[in-house]
Amino acid sequence: MKILAISSCYPSEDHSQYCVFIKQQLDELRDMGNRIDVLVPKKGIAVNQIIYQRDKVENRYIMPELCNKNLMSAILGFDAESKKYGALIEDFARNNGYEIIVVHITPDVYLAAAVYAGKRLRIPVIQHYHGLNVWKNYIEPHPYIARYNALRRKAVLKKCSAIIGVSRKVTDIIKEKIHNVPVYTVYNGVDLTRFRYNVHCCDPMTSLKIITVANLIPIKGINYLIDAFARVKQMYPIATLEVIGNGYLMEDLKKQCEDLGVKESVFFAGTQPYDEVAKRMEQSDLFVLPSFYEAIGCVYLEAMGCGLPTIGTVGMGIDEVIEHKRNGLLVKERNSDSVYEAIMQLVQNPELFQEISMAGHRTAENFTWKKSAEDAQSVYEEAIRRKL
Repeated sequence: MKILAISSCYPSEDHSQYCVFIKQQLDELRDMGNRIDVLVPKKGIAVNQIIYQRDKVENRYIMPELCNKNLMSAILGFDAESKKYGALIEDFARNNGYEIIVVHITPDVYLAAAVYAGKRLRIPVIQHYHGLNVWKNYIEPHPYIARYNALRRKAVLKKCSAIIGVSRKVTDIIKEKIHNVPVYTVYNGVDLTRFRYNVHCCDPMTSLKIITVANLIPIKGINYLIDAFARVKQMYPIATLEVIGNGYLMEDLKKQCEDLGVKESVFFAGTQPYDEVAKRMEQSDLFVLPSFYEAIGCVYLEAMGCGLPTIGTVGMGIDEVIEHKRNGLLVKERNSDSVYEAIMQLVQNPELFQEISMAGHRTAENFTWKKSAEDAQSVYEEAIRRKL
Protein backbone atom coordinates (compact mmCIF):
# COMPACT_ATOMS: atom_id res chain seq x y z
CA MET A 1 0.00 0.00 0.00
CA LYS A 2 0.98 3.60 -0.53
CA ILE A 3 0.05 5.34 2.72
CA LEU A 4 0.08 9.03 3.61
CA ALA A 5 0.22 9.54 7.38
CA ILE A 6 -0.58 12.96 8.86
CA SER A 7 0.32 13.96 12.42
CA SER A 8 1.13 17.17 14.27
CA CYS A 9 2.80 15.12 17.01
CA TYR A 10 5.26 13.08 15.00
CA PRO A 11 8.73 12.60 16.56
CA SER A 12 11.59 14.72 15.29
CA GLU A 13 15.36 14.67 15.76
CA ASP A 14 15.02 17.25 18.52
CA HIS A 15 12.14 15.39 20.22
CA SER A 16 12.75 11.75 19.30
CA GLN A 17 10.51 10.31 22.05
CA TYR A 18 7.56 12.65 21.49
CA CYS A 19 4.58 10.42 20.60
CA VAL A 20 7.11 7.81 19.45
CA PHE A 21 4.34 5.19 19.39
CA ILE A 22 3.05 6.70 16.13
CA LYS A 23 6.43 6.24 14.46
CA GLN A 24 6.86 2.74 15.90
CA GLN A 25 3.67 1.48 14.30
CA LEU A 26 4.43 3.22 10.98
CA ASP A 27 7.97 1.84 10.96
CA GLU A 28 6.61 -1.68 11.36
CA LEU A 29 4.09 -1.07 8.57
CA ARG A 30 6.99 0.10 6.42
CA ASP A 31 8.95 -3.06 7.25
CA MET A 32 5.94 -5.08 6.05
CA GLY A 33 6.47 -3.67 2.56
CA ASN A 34 4.20 -0.62 2.59
CA ARG A 35 5.36 2.73 1.26
CA ILE A 36 4.67 5.33 3.93
CA ASP A 37 5.20 9.08 3.71
CA VAL A 38 4.66 11.29 6.75
CA LEU A 39 3.15 14.78 6.53
CA VAL A 40 3.73 17.05 9.54
CA PRO A 41 2.08 20.48 9.97
CA LYS A 42 4.74 22.86 11.26
CA LYS A 43 4.82 26.47 12.38
CA GLY A 44 6.90 28.93 10.44
CA ILE A 45 6.19 27.48 7.00
CA ALA A 46 4.79 30.54 5.29
CA VAL A 47 4.54 29.19 1.76
CA ASN A 48 1.36 27.49 0.65
CA GLN A 49 3.02 24.24 -0.32
CA ILE A 50 4.26 20.92 1.02
CA ILE A 51 8.03 20.72 1.39
CA TYR A 52 10.24 17.64 1.57
CA GLN A 53 12.19 17.40 4.83
CA ARG A 54 15.34 15.35 4.58
CA ASP A 55 15.45 12.29 6.82
CA LYS A 56 17.77 9.30 6.78
CA VAL A 57 15.14 6.58 7.12
CA GLU A 58 11.78 7.88 5.88
CA ASN A 59 10.07 10.27 3.51
CA ARG A 60 8.90 13.16 5.66
CA TYR A 61 7.18 16.31 4.44
CA ILE A 62 6.08 19.47 6.20
CA MET A 63 3.18 21.78 5.48
CA PRO A 64 2.05 25.12 6.96
CA GLU A 65 0.45 24.90 10.40
CA LEU A 66 -2.79 26.75 11.06
CA CYS A 67 -2.12 29.65 13.39
CA ASN A 68 -5.35 31.53 14.14
CA LYS A 69 -4.88 34.46 16.48
CA ASN A 70 -7.90 33.72 18.64
CA LEU A 71 -10.70 31.25 19.28
CA MET A 72 -13.29 33.14 17.25
CA SER A 73 -11.11 33.21 14.15
CA ALA A 74 -10.49 29.47 14.58
CA ILE A 75 -14.24 28.79 14.73
CA LEU A 76 -15.26 31.04 11.87
CA GLY A 77 -12.35 30.05 9.67
CA PHE A 78 -12.56 26.28 10.18
CA ASP A 79 -14.36 25.39 6.92
CA ALA A 80 -12.28 27.73 4.79
CA GLU A 81 -9.00 26.56 6.33
CA SER A 82 -9.89 22.87 6.06
CA LYS A 83 -10.70 23.28 2.35
CA LYS A 84 -7.52 25.28 1.78
CA TYR A 85 -5.36 22.61 3.41
CA GLY A 86 -7.51 19.91 1.84
CA ALA A 87 -6.72 21.20 -1.64
CA LEU A 88 -3.03 21.23 -0.73
CA ILE A 89 -3.19 17.62 0.50
CA GLU A 90 -5.28 16.61 -2.52
CA ASP A 91 -2.69 17.81 -5.02
CA PHE A 92 0.15 16.24 -3.02
CA ALA A 93 -1.66 12.89 -2.67
CA ARG A 94 -2.65 12.77 -6.34
CA ASN A 95 0.93 13.41 -7.45
CA ASN A 96 2.26 10.63 -5.20
CA GLY A 97 -0.45 8.05 -5.86
CA TYR A 98 -1.45 7.29 -2.27
CA GLU A 99 -4.12 4.65 -1.73
CA ILE A 100 -5.12 5.74 1.77
CA ILE A 101 -4.68 8.61 4.24
CA VAL A 102 -4.26 7.90 7.96
CA VAL A 103 -4.41 10.65 10.60
CA HIS A 104 -2.79 10.52 14.05
CA ILE A 105 -3.12 13.16 16.80
CA THR A 106 -3.67 16.40 14.97
CA PRO A 107 -6.08 19.36 15.22
CA ASP A 108 -9.49 18.74 13.69
CA VAL A 109 -8.80 21.13 10.81
CA TYR A 110 -6.24 18.68 9.37
CA LEU A 111 -8.58 15.72 9.74
CA ALA A 112 -11.24 17.75 7.93
CA ALA A 113 -8.65 18.62 5.27
CA ALA A 114 -7.74 14.95 4.87
CA VAL A 115 -11.43 14.02 4.57
CA TYR A 116 -11.89 16.73 1.92
CA ALA A 117 -8.90 15.42 -0.05
CA GLY A 118 -9.93 11.77 0.38
CA LYS A 119 -13.42 12.42 -0.89
CA ARG A 120 -12.16 14.18 -4.02
CA LEU A 121 -9.55 11.48 -4.67
CA ARG A 122 -11.94 8.63 -3.77
CA ILE A 123 -9.48 7.11 -1.27
CA PRO A 124 -10.19 6.12 2.36
CA VAL A 125 -9.33 8.30 5.33
CA ILE A 126 -8.71 6.61 8.70
CA GLN A 127 -8.57 8.50 12.00
CA HIS A 128 -6.49 7.03 14.86
CA TYR A 129 -7.30 8.00 18.46
CA HIS A 130 -4.57 7.49 21.06
CA GLY A 131 -6.30 9.09 24.05
CA LEU A 132 -9.58 9.34 25.93
CA ASN A 133 -10.10 12.94 24.77
CA VAL A 134 -12.27 12.04 21.78
CA TRP A 135 -15.23 14.25 22.72
CA LYS A 136 -13.72 16.34 25.50
CA ASN A 137 -10.40 17.00 27.16
CA TYR A 138 -9.76 16.25 30.81
CA ILE A 139 -9.74 20.01 31.41
CA GLU A 140 -11.82 22.18 29.09
CA PRO A 141 -11.64 26.01 28.98
CA HIS A 142 -15.45 26.25 28.89
CA PRO A 143 -18.29 23.69 28.58
CA TYR A 144 -19.73 25.50 25.54
CA ILE A 145 -16.39 25.22 23.77
CA ALA A 146 -16.21 21.52 24.60
CA ARG A 147 -19.71 21.00 23.23
CA TYR A 148 -18.94 22.90 20.05
CA ASN A 149 -15.70 20.98 19.49
CA ALA A 150 -17.48 17.65 20.02
CA LEU A 151 -20.25 18.51 17.55
CA ARG A 152 -17.77 19.69 14.93
CA ARG A 153 -15.56 16.63 15.42
CA LYS A 154 -18.55 14.30 15.15
CA ALA A 155 -19.50 15.87 11.81
CA VAL A 156 -16.00 15.30 10.45
CA LEU A 157 -15.62 11.76 11.82
CA LYS A 158 -18.90 10.70 10.20
CA LYS A 159 -17.17 11.29 6.84
CA CYS A 160 -14.19 9.03 7.66
CA SER A 161 -13.87 5.54 6.21
CA ALA A 162 -13.00 4.04 9.61
CA ILE A 163 -11.84 5.05 13.08
CA ILE A 164 -9.25 3.25 15.20
CA GLY A 165 -8.84 3.48 18.99
CA VAL A 166 -5.90 2.11 20.97
CA SER A 167 -8.13 0.31 23.48
CA ARG A 168 -11.73 -0.79 23.89
CA LYS A 169 -12.14 2.04 26.36
CA VAL A 170 -11.32 4.49 23.56
CA THR A 171 -13.50 2.77 20.97
CA ASP A 172 -16.43 2.67 23.40
CA ILE A 173 -16.11 6.43 23.80
CA ILE A 174 -16.05 6.86 20.01
CA LYS A 175 -19.16 4.71 19.62
CA GLU A 176 -21.11 6.95 22.00
CA LYS A 177 -21.61 9.38 19.10
CA ILE A 178 -20.52 7.55 15.95
CA HIS A 179 -22.83 4.81 14.63
CA ASN A 180 -22.43 4.78 10.85
CA VAL A 181 -18.63 4.42 10.58
CA PRO A 182 -16.67 1.21 11.35
CA VAL A 183 -14.73 1.52 14.62
CA TYR A 184 -11.84 -0.82 15.45
CA THR A 185 -9.54 -1.47 18.40
CA VAL A 186 -5.84 -1.70 17.51
CA TYR A 187 -3.60 -1.86 20.56
CA ASN A 188 -0.21 -0.21 20.76
CA GLY A 189 2.85 -2.38 21.17
CA VAL A 190 6.21 -2.70 22.84
CA ASP A 191 9.71 -3.00 21.39
CA LEU A 192 10.99 -6.15 23.11
CA THR A 193 14.42 -5.75 21.54
CA ARG A 194 14.79 -2.60 23.63
CA PHE A 195 12.70 -3.46 26.69
CA ARG A 196 14.24 -6.87 27.34
CA TYR A 197 13.24 -9.35 30.00
CA ASN A 198 15.38 -9.30 33.12
CA VAL A 199 15.03 -11.46 36.22
CA HIS A 200 13.85 -9.31 39.12
CA CYS A 201 14.07 -10.44 42.73
CA CYS A 202 12.16 -9.17 45.71
CA ASP A 203 14.20 -8.60 48.84
CA PRO A 204 13.09 -5.28 50.35
CA MET A 205 15.76 -5.52 53.03
CA THR A 206 18.54 -5.18 50.44
CA SER A 207 16.91 -3.48 47.45
CA LEU A 208 13.55 -1.91 46.68
CA LYS A 209 13.72 0.33 43.63
CA ILE A 210 10.38 1.65 42.42
CA ILE A 211 10.24 3.44 39.08
CA THR A 212 7.63 5.44 37.20
CA VAL A 213 7.70 7.14 33.80
CA ALA A 214 5.21 9.90 33.06
CA ASN A 215 4.57 13.50 32.17
CA LEU A 216 4.36 15.33 35.48
CA ILE A 217 0.77 16.50 35.13
CA PRO A 218 -2.20 15.85 37.46
CA ILE A 219 -3.83 12.98 35.53
CA LYS A 220 -0.74 10.78 35.97
CA GLY A 221 -1.37 10.52 39.72
CA ILE A 222 2.29 10.81 40.76
CA ASN A 223 1.29 12.63 43.96
CA TYR A 224 -0.65 9.52 45.05
CA LEU A 225 2.39 7.38 44.30
CA ILE A 226 4.61 9.66 46.43
CA ASP A 227 2.12 9.49 49.32
CA ALA A 228 2.16 5.69 49.11
CA PHE A 229 5.94 5.59 48.77
CA ALA A 230 6.39 7.62 51.98
CA ARG A 231 4.52 4.88 53.86
CA VAL A 232 6.55 2.14 52.16
CA LYS A 233 9.70 3.99 53.18
CA GLN A 234 8.68 3.76 56.83
CA MET A 235 8.56 -0.03 56.53
CA TYR A 236 11.64 -0.41 54.32
CA PRO A 237 14.17 2.41 54.78
CA ILE A 238 16.22 1.19 51.82
CA ALA A 239 13.39 1.90 49.35
CA THR A 240 13.87 4.45 46.56
CA LEU A 241 11.58 5.95 43.95
CA GLU A 242 12.78 7.19 40.56
CA VAL A 243 10.51 9.51 38.58
CA ILE A 244 11.36 9.81 34.88
CA GLY A 245 9.65 12.63 33.04
CA ASN A 246 9.05 16.37 33.08
CA GLY A 247 6.04 18.60 33.59
CA TYR A 248 4.75 21.67 35.34
CA LEU A 249 4.11 19.74 38.59
CA MET A 250 7.80 19.02 39.10
CA GLU A 251 8.37 21.60 41.83
CA ASP A 252 5.08 20.76 43.59
CA LEU A 253 6.03 17.09 43.68
CA LYS A 254 9.50 17.88 45.02
CA LYS A 255 7.88 19.99 47.75
CA GLN A 256 5.57 17.07 48.58
CA CYS A 257 8.61 14.80 48.96
CA GLU A 258 10.23 17.32 51.27
CA ASP A 259 7.09 17.65 53.39
CA LEU A 260 6.81 13.85 53.70
CA GLY A 261 10.48 13.45 54.63
CA VAL A 262 11.44 11.38 51.59
CA LYS A 263 13.30 14.06 49.64
CA GLU A 264 16.58 12.09 49.74
CA SER A 265 14.95 8.90 48.47
CA VAL A 266 12.94 10.22 45.51
CA PHE A 267 14.96 10.97 42.40
CA PHE A 268 13.54 13.18 39.66
CA ALA A 269 15.47 12.18 36.56
CA GLY A 270 13.67 14.41 34.06
CA THR A 271 13.24 13.28 30.47
CA GLN A 272 15.62 10.48 29.51
CA PRO A 273 16.58 8.93 26.16
CA TYR A 274 14.50 5.92 25.21
CA ASP A 275 17.35 3.42 25.65
CA GLU A 276 18.14 4.93 29.05
CA VAL A 277 14.54 4.45 30.16
CA ALA A 278 14.79 0.77 29.22
CA LYS A 279 18.10 0.44 31.09
CA ARG A 280 16.69 2.02 34.25
CA MET A 281 13.62 -0.18 34.10
CA GLU A 282 15.86 -3.26 33.92
CA GLN A 283 17.66 -2.04 37.06
CA SER A 284 14.45 -1.45 39.03
CA ASP A 285 12.18 -3.76 41.03
CA LEU A 286 8.65 -2.38 40.55
CA PHE A 287 6.84 -0.14 38.07
CA VAL A 288 3.96 1.97 39.37
CA LEU A 289 1.86 4.49 37.45
CA PRO A 290 -1.53 5.30 39.05
CA SER A 291 -2.73 7.39 36.09
CA PHE A 292 -6.47 8.05 36.13
CA TYR A 293 -6.94 9.29 32.53
CA GLU A 294 -5.14 6.78 30.33
CA ALA A 295 -6.19 5.21 27.04
CA ILE A 296 -3.68 2.35 27.27
CA GLY A 297 -0.16 3.54 28.14
CA CYS A 298 2.76 2.03 26.20
CA VAL A 299 4.96 2.51 29.24
CA TYR A 300 3.05 -0.21 31.13
CA LEU A 301 3.73 -2.67 28.31
CA GLU A 302 7.38 -1.61 28.26
CA ALA A 303 7.71 -2.25 31.99
CA MET A 304 6.02 -5.63 31.62
CA GLY A 305 8.36 -6.43 28.74
CA CYS A 306 11.27 -5.89 31.12
CA GLY A 307 9.69 -8.31 33.59
CA LEU A 308 8.87 -5.57 36.08
CA PRO A 309 5.80 -6.30 38.21
CA THR A 310 3.51 -3.50 37.06
CA ILE A 311 0.80 -1.54 38.89
CA GLY A 312 -1.83 0.40 36.92
CA THR A 313 -5.30 1.81 37.56
CA VAL A 314 -8.58 -0.04 37.30
CA GLY A 315 -11.07 1.42 34.82
CA MET A 316 -8.37 2.71 32.46
CA GLY A 317 -7.31 1.12 29.17
CA ILE A 318 -4.54 -0.82 30.87
CA ASP A 319 -7.06 -3.01 32.67
CA GLU A 320 -7.73 -4.60 29.28
CA VAL A 321 -4.13 -5.85 29.48
CA ILE A 322 -3.52 -6.35 33.20
CA GLU A 323 -5.53 -9.01 34.97
CA HIS A 324 -5.38 -8.21 38.68
CA LYS A 325 -2.98 -10.48 40.60
CA ARG A 326 -2.22 -12.57 37.51
CA ASN A 327 0.06 -10.44 35.34
CA GLY A 328 -0.01 -7.15 37.29
CA LEU A 329 -1.95 -5.26 39.92
CA LEU A 330 -4.72 -2.70 39.53
CA VAL A 331 -5.45 0.05 42.06
CA LYS A 332 -8.31 2.44 42.65
CA GLU A 333 -7.95 5.83 41.00
CA ARG A 334 -6.77 8.80 43.08
CA ASN A 335 -6.22 6.55 46.08
CA SER A 336 -2.80 6.47 47.75
CA ASP A 337 -3.97 3.77 50.20
CA SER A 338 -4.72 1.45 47.29
CA VAL A 339 -1.31 2.15 45.74
CA TYR A 340 0.42 1.45 49.08
CA GLU A 341 -1.46 -1.82 49.56
CA ALA A 342 -0.59 -3.00 46.05
CA ILE A 343 3.12 -2.28 46.54
CA MET A 344 3.11 -4.07 49.88
CA GLN A 345 1.34 -7.11 48.41
CA LEU A 346 4.18 -7.55 45.95
CA VAL A 347 6.97 -6.68 48.35
CA GLN A 348 5.75 -9.03 51.07
CA ASN A 349 4.88 -11.95 48.79
CA PRO A 350 7.93 -13.10 46.80
CA GLU A 351 5.99 -15.88 45.05
CA LEU A 352 3.33 -13.46 43.81
CA PHE A 353 6.10 -11.06 42.79
CA GLN A 354 7.78 -13.70 40.61
CA GLU A 355 4.50 -15.01 39.16
CA ILE A 356 3.44 -11.51 38.10
CA SER A 357 6.90 -10.71 36.75
CA MET A 358 6.89 -13.71 34.41
CA ALA A 359 3.20 -13.47 33.49
CA GLY A 360 3.58 -9.78 32.71
CA HIS A 361 6.43 -10.49 30.32
CA ARG A 362 4.44 -13.23 28.58
CA THR A 363 1.60 -10.76 28.17
CA ALA A 364 3.91 -8.15 26.65
CA GLU A 365 5.03 -10.72 24.08
CA ASN A 366 1.46 -10.64 22.70
CA PHE A 367 1.57 -6.85 22.23
CA THR A 368 4.40 -6.39 19.77
CA TRP A 369 4.52 -3.55 17.26
CA LYS A 370 4.41 -6.16 14.51
CA LYS A 371 1.03 -7.37 15.81
CA SER A 372 -0.17 -3.76 16.10
CA ALA A 373 0.90 -3.00 12.52
CA GLU A 374 -0.73 -6.18 11.19
CA ASP A 375 -4.03 -5.24 12.85
CA ALA A 376 -3.83 -1.69 11.49
CA GLN A 377 -3.05 -2.97 7.99
CA SER A 378 -6.11 -5.23 8.09
CA VAL A 379 -8.28 -2.18 8.81
CA TYR A 380 -6.64 -0.23 5.99
CA GLU A 381 -7.06 -3.05 3.47
CA GLU A 382 -10.72 -3.48 4.39
CA ALA A 383 -11.31 0.28 3.96
CA ILE A 384 -9.70 0.18 0.52
CA ARG A 385 -11.82 -2.80 -0.50
CA ARG A 386 -14.99 -0.97 0.55
CA LYS A 387 -13.99 1.98 -1.65
CA LEU A 388 -13.49 -0.19 -4.75
